[in-house]
Amino acid sequence: MAIVIRTIPEPNKTVNVVRECDVVVVGGGPGGIGAAIAAGRNGADTVLIERFGHLGGMGTGGLVTIIPCLSDFSGVMQIGGINQEWIERLEPREAVTYPPKEIWGTDDRRLISYWNDRSFFTVREGRIVYAALIDAEISKCVLNDMVNEAKVKTYLHSWGTMPIMDGNKAVGVVFESKSGRQAIMAKVVIDSTGDGDLLPFTPAKFDTDIDPKIRIANLSLCYWIDGVNFMKVDDFRRDNPRKWAELKQDLMKKGGHPGFMRSNLKGQENIVWIHPRYACSSQIDVEEITRVEFLGREKMLLSYDFFKKFIPGFEQSFIVLSCPQLGTRGARRVHGDYMV
Repeated sequence: MAIVIRTIPEPNKTVNVVRECDVVVVGGGPGGIGAAIAAGRNGADTVLIERFGHLGGMGTGGLVTIIPCLSDFSGVMQIGGINQEWIERLEPREAVTYPPKEIWGTDDRRLISYWNDRSFFTVREGRIVYAALIDAEISKCVLNDMVNEAKVKTYLHSWGTMPIMDGNKAVGVVFESKSGRQAIMAKVVIDSTGDGDLLPFTPAKFDTDIDPKIRIANLSLCYWIDGVNFMKVDDFRRDNPRKWAELKQDLMKKGGHPGFMRSNLKGQENIVWIHPRYACSSQIDVEEITRVEFLGREKMLLSYDFFKKFIPGFEQSFIVLSCPQLGTRGARRVHGDYMV
């Protein structure tokens, strides 16, 4: 049967304006949180719209719970501000770990070996650097506190779908939720969706084509395995290096993902993080995104079953969590005044 492509008219309707403000930020990931908190703290009446039921974006819901490259190779902090405040607020609950400041920049081989084993993000160019591993769940709570303290009005479970344009200027946002279709008018509109979701409705130029061979062309469905006995894993890897390498190669040939990282957070000493990558033709095509969701869970079970069957230390393990949102790295990329 031939596929008939049709269009249907949407009924004409008005959209209720539920709020007017100085700044509206669409997307509550790290960038959107920074924008909203900074605006609120500087006295702007600010609204934050987030499509999931939590803040943090890839840093929480995507399970990319690593904040890397916070210092240069000599150990001098390069990224601070709101990001550093987030990290410091995790400290009282022991919900973050990173190398002590006094060893940032060191090339001591013993320390490098120790921290590289904990997380390779803490070692760059043969030196210890400042990189933080964070607790996703405590981070959601911390970020809630930070936006509330900045008097940011937040709408969760709300999808920013379209900017309201006055000529070439965005003057508001239409968003959809369980409450229906609503609008917010603002003097400044910030697209922090990560995928440039508002760009197609504006005159702004942007790219969507990505070289499929590079890292940002991949989607990721991250997951955690708990109940791992690392003493047994380490003993097996140390005593059987050839077998360890063969097993990793075998799993890769089967389409699984042999690489994993330790959580290292307090209370998570038996958890491994697995961050697989899946090549895709588009990160903004709903059919392609759905394909990767299905494929990711299929490969998650394949990898987990392999670990449990063949790797000593995984016998009593179990899948404890998979990310509620896919990890994305590159969708729409706006042409800015400066491009890198």
